[in-house]
Amino acid sequence: MQTAMEKFVSMGFPGFPGPVIGWVEVMAGMAILAGFQNKWANLLLAAVIIVASVGVLAPKGVVAGLELDILLLATSLVSAFVGLGLYAFDNRVAIATE
Repeated sequence: MQTAMEKFVSMGFPGFPGPVIGWVEVMAGMAILAGFQNKWANLLLAAVIIVASVGVLAPKGVVAGLELDILLLATSLVSAFVGLGLYAFDNRVAIATE
């Protein structure tokens, strides 16, 4: 099994951001699930999706499989700009402080 650094190098990226990107994805996902800092977590994930799509799939001319990336990107952007709703942690804290 390849480490994150080896996997990034095999895709043409420098190896050192591999573990950092992994932690960003995990922490942003946990923040979204908790409803905490939704906008910034989704924007971080959108940036990761864009770099992954443009950096990995586009140079190879791969179009198949790009649908999932576009769907995830759209979902992240909509969630970032529309919000998670009334019961999100950010909204509950705002309601409690009013």
